[in-house]
Amino acid sequence: MEKPPAPSSAEVIAKSPKQKKKVILPSLVGTSYTNQDELRAKYKSMNQLLFSRLSNDSSGVTSYYKDVSREMKTKYRQLLSEEDESVKRDRIESWRMGSDLDLHRLSVRSAMDAVVECLKDWWTQEMNDRESDGKFEKFGPIAEFVEPLVIITGRGNHSSNGLSKIKISVLAYLKKANYIYDENVGNVSVLGRR
Repeated sequence: MEKPPAPSSAEVIAKSPKQKKKVILPSLVGTSYTNQDELRAKYKSMNQLLFSRLSNDSSGVTSYYKDVSREMKTKYRQLLSEEDESVKRDRIESWRMGSDLDLHRLSVRSAMDAVVECLKDWWTQEMNDRESDGKFEKFGPIAEFVEPLVIITGRGNHSSNGLSKIKISVLAYLKKANYIYDENVGNVSVLGRR
């Protein structure tokens, strides 16, 4: 028995279990998104479509639409997570190539993963260079061989309280891990470690 053709990437075709009626919804999967805002807008419009159908449903398929909505939410979160991971990898790679560590468009969790990874690499490089110099004990807590690590956290303009959640998390981590840093508007410069 031959499988029916898969729906195009532009739509999802499903049949209501109680009525053999086709429901056509735009798909989140198979479409490339330039950023999270575009994906968020697509998800929001799809949810509005579903909820309008839920409120106008008199045929008893409300539970079906709720299931579709749940499935859509799961796909949406998965796509956001995949994009977040990809952006994080790109930002870490850019930092390794010599630019600042820019945390814009990352979730707090991914931003902190990137910060921890870059700080570890940054301070390890400093320690290796100190060891190569031969007089390890003559150096203080400020990095002598590597440039300060500039972490761009953003100002928090898009946060509800006007404070950057990422910056708050970065500062808390730096303090806890005994890093020496200068806090600036929209970024933090890590100078060394106690």
